[in-house]
Amino acid sequence: MCVSYADAEESLATRNAPYLFQPLQILRRLRLEYFWRSRNEALVLLPWGLPIKINPQEAVGHEIAAQGVYEREVTETLWRLTDPGDLAIDVGANIGYTTSILGIRVGPKGRVIPSNRTLKYFSRYRKTFRSGNVVPGVRFYSAAVSAR
Repeated sequence: MCVSYADAEESLATRNAPYLFQPLQILRRLRLEYFWRSRNEALVLLPWGLPIKINPQEAVGHEIAAQGVYEREVTETLWRLTDPGDLAIDVGANIGYTTSILGIRVGPKGRVIPSNRTLKYFSRYRKTFRSGNVVPGVRFYSAAVSAR
């Protein structure tokens, strides 16, 4: 199969993640250092447009505040491997970061099932997704997942 350069470039452009080029990242880092030192909760906008509540004092929240994303390689992998209409299960959903990636990627025809046995995080990400940030297809379960 022969593909033109323009077709290949267009294909790559549609699959690229929205967080790869972030020239304003330096301002985020400065804001993090100056404003968030004493805060335990902040609402930040993820690169794909969803707001999420984070704790800048925790590892996940600090990295999202500083870098804009958490674990860039994992985020990139999930972004590229998840297609519209997929079914995804987020075991140990924590604050809902991975759920947000999966929810945006699977779209309204897909389904994401986040599970978390810790009620602290379960209520936290449930609030994030129910407070006007609804991602179609996300269902919530407060349950542990095991081999039995």
